[in-house]
Amino acid sequence: MATRRRLFARLRSRNALVVKTFSYEETFVVGFLLVVYGCAKLEEESSL
Repeated sequence: MATRRRLFARLRSRNALVVKTFSYEETFVVGFLLVVYGCAKLEEESSL
């Protein structure tokens, strides 16, 4: 997560438009990954 934040900071400082065009896609991807991670965690706990 820290590396992603650093990458965003670099993008933001370079070009604000780039961040605007990618913000929706990135938000969707991060949300999707969080859901997948949450499901995996639940499966892990239920199998124990």
